[in-house]
Amino acid sequence: MLAALKDAWFPRVCLACRRTVPDAGSFCATCSFLLDRFPESLDRLAPSPIDSLKAAYVYGGPIRDALLAFKHSGHAEHADRLARLLVNALGPPCPIPDLVIPVPLYWTRLFRRGYNQAALLAGTAARLLGTRFSATALVRTRNTGSQFGLSAGRRLENVSGAFRVSDRKAIAGARLLLVDDVVATGATVGECGAVLKEAGAVSVDVWAVARSVG
Repeated sequence: MLAALKDAWFPRVCLACRRTVPDAGSFCATCSFLLDRFPESLDRLAPSPIDSLKAAYVYGGPIRDALLAFKHSGHAEHADRLARLLVNALGPPCPIPDLVIPVPLYWTRLFRRGYNQAALLAGTAARLLGTRFSATALVRTRNTGSQFGLSAGRRLENVSGAFRVSDRKAIAGARLLLVDDVVATGATVGECGAVLKEAGAVSVDVWAVARSVG
């Protein structure tokens, strides 16, 4: 009875095309077929404070549509299914991180959007991995604006000095998992990694739902 009522009020729909799906999956059969797993051979950065970078999917097609709806159209309810998709795609890290944290938003953008999409993903991922989560251990100190359309060099300049550790006790000596929805050049997560390592993090690994290529 309760399951029927839940399905009536909250129909299970594809995260991309919004078609009804027959189970609790994230995408319909058509959109699932169009998903493009990110090649493991590209899961790396240029020399960086980040120890590893793993992305589940190539940014495009259904995963792009789902993430845009999640990020810009108020679909915060997508967080649980996207985080499960992330953990299932990448598998439990070994060892399990001591702490999972998101790439932070500047407070004005957080206020306008109402939530940090990376924090929602990171919180669910931490719960699924059975480890701790903090949404505030790392903060963004200024509004860097969108990185879209900037060259790799300009992206680095844009985020330089834009992050600060607010809880050094939580970071020092910890193995960290940094979570974001989308990674492009890696400039943002690289700057976060530098700040976290300076605060005493033992390791900083990055997970993203999607990463752009080219």
